[in-house]
Amino acid sequence: MKFLTRLPVILLGLAVANASAWSNHTVVTYRALENMPEVANALPVTVEPLEAFLKAEEKAIETVLANQESWARANIASYAQRPD
Repeated sequence: MKFLTRLPVILLGLAVANASAWSNHTVVTYRALENMPEVANALPVTVEPLEAFLKAEEKAIETVLANQESWARANIASYAQRPD
């Protein structure tokens, strides 16, 4: 009888173990996409520090964010505006 009362807890514990599926998502995604021509024939990507990228793209990022902010202010009634 004790086993039957503990069985739901054991099953729940096994179900929770599957919740970590995203931790290895990149491995599965890589294997699924590696043979696509768009991926297989793509040129290598230059790796750079995040700070360097942000500094190089500062004006473009500023423009994108300003456009998104003005669109949100004009089209979303309940939008909490960001300070100017």
